[in-house]
Amino acid sequence: MVILDLFKVYFQDKKRFIGINRDKNFYSKAILAARYNSNECTYRLLVDVLDTLNKRKMIEEIKRSEFSGRVSRIRMRKVLFKYYEKGTSTLKENQIE
Repeated sequence: MVILDLFKVYFQDKKRFIGINRDKNFYSKAILAARYNSNECTYRLLVDVLDTLNKRKMIEEIKRSEFSGRVSRIRMRKVLFKYYEKGTSTLKENQIE
């Protein structure tokens, strides 16, 4: 879901960020789980994907403190767009190649 959101925003405005809450408790609330997690993605999977994309410099991330009520911001870098544009990407368990 995050990668699809990144693509959607990238096509609208390449400089725009999307908000991502990295607080585990945010995703465990029953209302949020039912509304936003219909694919049963886990918090750990979300964080692993974000960290991998960031480590490979495929996204730009501005980390904020969720404790202060501010969410982190991410946006796609051109390298990630080009990666998928070529059609060479494959998703494996907990890994992006």
